[in-house]
Amino acid sequence: MENQEHEALLNLLDEENYFDQAEALHAVLTLYHAGQWSKKYELLCRSKFRPGPTWSEQRVIEENYFFDEIERYNDDELEQLMNELEQFMENL
Repeated sequence: MENQEHEALLNLLDEENYFDQAEALHAVLTLYHAGQWSKKYELLCRSKFRPGPTWSEQRVIEENYFFDEIERYNDDELEQLMNELEQFMENL
């Protein structure tokens, strides 16, 4: 993913969509981590997103606007988004 696209998505982070981005990030990490020693698994463990009993990755894939973009992120971009989400939540 080009850095400009990533920056544009991060600039969209606000009170109205931070939950959607956190949900999409959680789904990507859940679906694509490569085991407990992978960077994605490490980020998944850091995630403060706690899905409810009716949550599903399939629904996120079909309905979450941010999933397609975040799915293309490399590990460094995923970590940057996680950091941005954590910082945003601390400032709420």
